[in-house]
Amino acid sequence: MSADRTTRTGERPAPTRLVPRGLRGYRGSWLRPDLLAGLTVWAVLVPESFAYATIAGVPPVVGLYAAVPALLLYALLGSSRHLVVGPMSATAALSLGVVGVFADGGPAECVAPTAALALTIGAPRDVRAATSSGITLG
Repeated sequence: MSADRTTRTGERPAPTRLVPRGLRGYRGSWLRPDLLAGLTVWAVLVPESFAYATIAGVPPVVGLYAAVPALLLYALLGSSRHLVVGPMSATAALSLGVVGVFADGGPAECVAPTAALALTIGAPRDVRAATSSGITLG
Protein backbone atom coordinates (compact mmCIF):
# COMPACT_ATOMS: atom_id res chain seq x y z
CA MET A 1 0.00 0.00 0.00
CA SER A 2 1.27 3.47 -0.80
CA ALA A 3 1.00 6.44 1.49
CA ASP A 4 -1.71 8.97 0.71
CA ARG A 5 0.01 12.05 -0.74
CA THR A 6 -2.26 14.89 0.37
CA THR A 7 -1.27 18.30 1.67
CA ARG A 8 -2.32 19.78 4.98
CA THR A 9 -5.28 21.43 3.23
CA GLY A 10 -6.43 18.05 1.93
CA GLU A 11 -5.43 18.73 -1.69
CA ARG A 12 -3.43 16.30 -3.77
CA PRO A 13 -0.23 17.85 -5.16
CA ALA A 14 0.09 18.10 -8.92
CA PRO A 15 2.31 15.41 -10.41
CA THR A 16 5.66 17.12 -10.88
CA ARG A 17 6.46 15.26 -14.09
CA LEU A 18 3.54 17.06 -15.78
CA VAL A 19 4.67 20.50 -14.61
CA PRO A 20 7.37 22.12 -16.77
CA ARG A 21 10.68 22.48 -14.95
CA GLY A 22 10.52 26.27 -15.05
CA LEU A 23 7.17 26.33 -13.26
CA ARG A 24 8.10 24.08 -10.38
CA GLY A 25 8.30 26.22 -7.28
CA TYR A 26 6.50 29.14 -8.97
CA ARG A 27 5.10 31.61 -6.47
CA GLY A 28 1.80 33.41 -6.88
CA SER A 29 3.46 36.71 -5.99
CA TRP A 30 5.47 36.47 -9.23
CA LEU A 31 2.36 36.46 -11.44
CA ARG A 32 1.79 40.23 -11.69
CA PRO A 33 5.42 41.12 -12.55
CA ASP A 34 5.54 38.20 -14.99
CA LEU A 35 2.37 39.39 -16.74
CA LEU A 36 3.81 42.89 -17.00
CA ALA A 37 7.05 41.49 -18.40
CA GLY A 38 5.08 39.40 -20.90
CA LEU A 39 3.14 42.43 -22.11
CA THR A 40 6.38 44.39 -22.43
CA VAL A 41 7.96 41.62 -24.50
CA TRP A 42 4.84 41.46 -26.66
CA ALA A 43 4.92 45.24 -27.26
CA VAL A 44 8.50 44.98 -28.51
CA LEU A 45 8.12 41.64 -30.28
CA VAL A 46 5.26 42.57 -32.62
CA PRO A 47 6.99 45.37 -34.55
CA GLU A 48 10.33 43.58 -34.30
CA SER A 49 8.83 40.42 -35.82
CA PHE A 50 7.28 42.41 -38.66
CA ALA A 51 10.59 44.14 -39.38
CA TYR A 52 12.76 41.04 -39.28
CA ALA A 53 10.33 39.08 -41.43
CA THR A 54 10.61 41.83 -44.02
CA ILE A 55 14.41 41.68 -43.80
CA ALA A 56 14.21 37.90 -44.30
CA GLY A 57 12.21 38.46 -47.48
CA VAL A 58 8.89 36.99 -46.29
CA PRO A 59 5.55 38.75 -45.68
CA PRO A 60 5.57 40.63 -42.33
CA VAL A 61 2.85 38.51 -40.73
CA VAL A 62 5.11 35.45 -41.02
CA GLY A 63 7.22 37.05 -38.28
CA LEU A 64 4.33 36.68 -35.85
CA TYR A 65 3.61 33.14 -37.01
CA ALA A 66 7.17 32.26 -36.09
CA ALA A 67 7.56 34.30 -32.90
CA VAL A 68 4.49 33.21 -30.94
CA PRO A 69 5.09 29.43 -31.05
CA ALA A 70 8.78 29.98 -30.30
CA LEU A 71 7.96 31.95 -27.16
CA LEU A 72 5.37 29.42 -25.99
CA LEU A 73 7.68 26.47 -26.56
CA TYR A 74 10.53 28.19 -24.77
CA ALA A 75 8.25 28.97 -21.85
CA LEU A 76 7.51 25.25 -21.54
CA LEU A 77 10.87 23.72 -22.41
CA GLY A 78 13.41 26.50 -21.85
CA SER A 79 16.19 26.29 -19.33
CA SER A 80 16.50 29.93 -18.22
CA ARG A 81 13.98 32.35 -16.75
CA HIS A 82 16.23 35.26 -17.72
CA LEU A 83 16.93 34.51 -21.38
CA VAL A 84 15.33 36.72 -24.01
CA VAL A 85 13.98 34.79 -27.00
CA GLY A 86 13.07 36.54 -30.22
CA PRO A 87 14.06 37.29 -33.78
CA MET A 88 17.47 38.71 -34.64
CA SER A 89 18.45 40.94 -37.54
CA ALA A 90 21.56 38.89 -38.35
CA THR A 91 19.53 35.69 -38.57
CA ALA A 92 16.97 37.39 -40.80
CA ALA A 93 19.66 38.70 -43.16
CA LEU A 94 21.41 35.32 -43.31
CA SER A 95 18.10 33.61 -43.98
CA LEU A 96 17.40 35.89 -46.94
CA GLY A 97 20.94 35.31 -48.18
CA VAL A 98 20.36 31.55 -48.25
CA VAL A 99 16.73 31.54 -49.38
CA GLY A 100 17.14 34.34 -51.93
CA VAL A 101 19.31 32.08 -54.05
CA PHE A 102 16.50 29.53 -54.42
CA ALA A 103 13.36 31.68 -54.37
CA ASP A 104 12.37 33.49 -57.55
CA GLY A 105 10.04 36.44 -57.10
CA GLY A 106 8.67 38.27 -54.09
CA PRO A 107 8.01 37.53 -50.45
CA ALA A 108 5.31 34.93 -51.08
CA GLU A 109 7.85 32.68 -52.81
CA CYS A 110 10.26 32.93 -49.86
CA VAL A 111 7.85 31.52 -47.25
CA ALA A 112 8.27 27.79 -47.94
CA PRO A 113 12.08 27.84 -48.33
CA THR A 114 12.40 30.01 -45.19
CA ALA A 115 10.23 27.60 -43.19
CA ALA A 116 12.24 24.64 -44.50
CA LEU A 117 15.49 26.36 -43.52
CA ALA A 118 14.22 27.10 -40.02
CA LEU A 119 13.03 23.52 -39.49
CA THR A 120 16.22 22.04 -40.91
CA ILE A 121 18.35 24.09 -38.55
CA GLY A 122 16.07 24.15 -35.52
CA ALA A 123 14.56 20.66 -35.32
CA PRO A 124 17.78 18.71 -34.65
CA ARG A 125 18.77 21.22 -31.97
CA ASP A 126 15.34 20.99 -30.33
CA VAL A 127 15.37 17.19 -30.35
CA ARG A 128 18.83 17.16 -28.77
CA ALA A 129 17.77 19.67 -26.13
CA ALA A 130 14.59 17.75 -25.32
CA THR A 131 16.33 14.38 -25.02
CA SER A 132 19.17 15.74 -22.90
CA SER A 133 16.68 17.37 -20.50
CA GLY A 134 14.96 14.07 -19.76
CA ILE A 135 11.86 14.60 -21.91
CA THR A 136 10.97 11.41 -23.75
CA LEU A 137 9.84 11.72 -27.35
CA GLY A 138 7.50 8.83 -27.83
